[in-house]
Amino acid sequence: LSGCGNAAAEAIDCLELDHVVGSIAGDNTMLIIVDKEENVAEIISLFENMISKRDRND
Repeated sequence: LSGCGNAAAEAIDCLELDHVVGSIAGDNTMLIIVDKEENVAEIISLFENMISKRDRND
């Protein structure tokens, strides 16, 4: 949703996920900064699983 980038980034920061250094957000965009390139796949998988679980509950 437009205007929710900052809220989404704050929610992700509050999760204190391993390997996530922080995030930068705009109005409807977000950049998640991961500590090392080899950990990116793990973070992507984590978010894909979150989205998948949400879709099954709709």
